[in-house]
Amino acid sequence: MTKRQLKKLMSSLEISQADLCRICFNQVTQSDRNIVSTWLSGAKPIPRWLPQMLNYYSVCLKADRLMQIDKESK
Repeated sequence: MTKRQLKKLMSSLEISQADLCRICFNQVTQSDRNIVSTWLSGAKPIPRWLPQMLNYYSVCLKADRLMQIDKESK
């Protein structure tokens, strides 16, 4: 995954850099933001596990939205 692909995926999922920190590290510290920033700038390679984690996040997000729609329709 390239930095451009990561930015595009984040945009399609409507997540910010802070959201990505929460997804990956379950927290948002300055250190975590720096790590994500190095991925987005291309200074450090994007971990191999990140695309799969974001894919899983996407599936869970879609399922959550479907459950909300189902609750609202009842």
